Amino acid sequence: MDALLREAAEKGKQSQSGSDLITTATAHIRVTIHYLMVAAATWFGVMAGCREIVAEKTVLRREFRAGLCNIVPYLLSKIGVLSGVVLVQVLILAMVVGTLLLGMDSAAVITLIACLLIVGGTSVCIGLGISAACKSLRTALTVVPLVLLPQLLLGGLLRMTPTTTDFTGHLRHCLAWCNPQYWGFFLAVQTDPYAQNLVLEQTFSPDASGRYSKLELLAVRETGLSQIYFYEIGGTVLAVALLLTIALALLLISVRTLNKNLVVYE
Repeated sequence: MDALLREAAEKGKQSQSGSDLITTATAHIRVTIHYLMVAAATWFGVMAGCREIVAEKTVLRREFRAGLCNIVPYLLSKIGVLSGVVLVQVLILAMVVGTLLLGMDSAAVITLIACLLIVGGTSVCIGLGISAACKSLRTALTVVPLVLLPQLLLGGLLRMTPTTTDFTGHLRHCLAWCNPQYWGFFLAVQTDPYAQNLVLEQTFSPDASGRYSKLELLAVRETGLSQIYFYEIGGTVLAVALLLTIALALLLISVRTLNKNLVVYE
């Protein structure tokens, strides 16, 4: 066991970044912090967008009847303004949490802000879709938790093991791929200095009774946060492309829904 630990420590000394190795327990804490930041960015965006259209439907319907309202520029302007508000929120969040809790450098913090902004902008589209589909502000605020809860459950933090082969595992994996928070979580983890290496993963064997009262260290290897939480998921370009695709799809759904509601109540 001492030889294995010395070998792992030597890997840490020879790492190009000069950082110390961390254990998997510390890695889980860092990943949880990233997940909470992504969840906060999602909440910022959804809450910012869910009240906008439904609060202006009376004025919007009047302008639509007069032919003064173009839905696409209207929604794009909403997305632009609300994304600016979300940018200020994630900027403060990433600078405080990334610098103080995670010890990230300025370049990593800037990248983290960009990732959270993409998640927040996509969440703004989710909120606008909710606002366009609901008839009252109370209904929109009631729907928001129902939309956020599946994203929290399928956001990636609870997926601690590789993809299983049963139907439930495949279904959970497919639903996670459609979840913007899952891809935002993946992007946020990539900004961490321990994303690719410097995580010390230890493998133990139990005693004959199946308990870990007498631990025997079998192997020690250096891994990263991405290898622990994500398996054959692709690169950051794929994640950004899917997030933008989800945002575009939500924008089209919002345009169609809002156009339908304005025609119905015309």
